[in-house]
Amino acid sequence: MSIYVITHVPHARTETPVEMKGLFTVDEMRRAAREIEVVTDWFTDEMIHTADEQIIFGFSRVFCDVERFIDDPLESVGQGLFYNKTLDGRTLREANADAQKIAQSYYDRHHKWLNQSIQMTMPISPVLLIDVHSYSDFQADFTGRIARPDICLGTDSRRTSQWMIDEARDVFERHGYTVDVNTPYNGTMIPESCQKNPDFFAIMFEVNKRTYLNDDLRTREPRKFARLQLAMDEAAATLRAAS
Repeated sequence: MSIYVITHVPHARTETPVEMKGLFTVDEMRRAAREIEVVTDWFTDEMIHTADEQIIFGFSRVFCDVERFIDDPLESVGQGLFYNKTLDGRTLREANADAQKIAQSYYDRHHKWLNQSIQMTMPISPVLLIDVHSYSDFQADFTGRIARPDICLGTDSRRTSQWMIDEARDVFERHGYTVDVNTPYNGTMIPESCQKNPDFFAIMFEVNKRTYLNDDLRTREPRKFARLQLAMDEAAATLRAAS
């Protein structure tokens, strides 16, 4: 039985939820716009076309980061599911209970959608969730890790099989990319309801932005992006076939 592949794309969008737009000052919105340029995973929603389903969060992570936990440790530095600080620790905006409540509602809806998609499929097919991200060297500086591979494979000890790591690494290396596992970022999205389900698998593809963007780290370089798409599509298709 082939595996059903879902790509999860949490950080590709730049939009602000309409309900939040009147809750911030002009300066806060300007700071948010600058931060969005830095932390958006540009074009990750266009990297894989061989998945069976794609789940994209429709708003910027600066307003709601759906990959954080409800009580995430990063909340202590203003980088929980609703950011109050920039990546480098500067003030992004003041605490705002109304905006926080709106962010929580978007967070809950997104995770309900993700869980429903997985749970509806698992009775008829195993599910592989590929968490798709990108990073810059500047962003990785805040991890405390030195490695800056072209592709970082994020894994989970229970839900990422070794064959998945080996197959994905082989594909990316054959396409000429450098690959590391769990560095500079580690782990992958595991919905709580799936953590012990033997029919659920997960892996993260975290792509260094230099592999497909221009020097501004915002606009794509067409040839580099096309090359990356080929590798990402092949990696996803290979994991489906190898199952």
